[in-house]
Amino acid sequence: MAQYQCVQFGICTRADKSECFDTGGDFKCGRDPEDPDCQGKLEPVTGGSKSGLGLKIGLPVAIVAVLAFGGMYLFKSPSEAQAPPADVTAAQLLKEVWPWLP
Repeated sequence: MAQYQCVQFGICTRADKSECFDTGGDFKCGRDPEDPDCQGKLEPVTGGSKSGLGLKIGLPVAIVAVLAFGGMYLFKSPSEAQAPPADVTAAQLLKEVWPWLP
């Protein structure tokens, strides 16, 4: 059976204690005086695990993305790798970035 919790904090002692309970046919609020609409003011308690739509969709998408990038890295041809020219000096590279350097 589903668990419920009162959300009337400061008014209901069961809400202040964060007490969870089920609402059977003989449900009693326990407040003095009894609230006749207490059962209508209850909210269902969720289980603590996050099994939402984001997790159900996001996890497989993340796994596929990691596998795709891993496959691209493993199967790329060596000609795609760019090696820097061997005869370039540090002074030439610095002049490309900062042309005013001597």
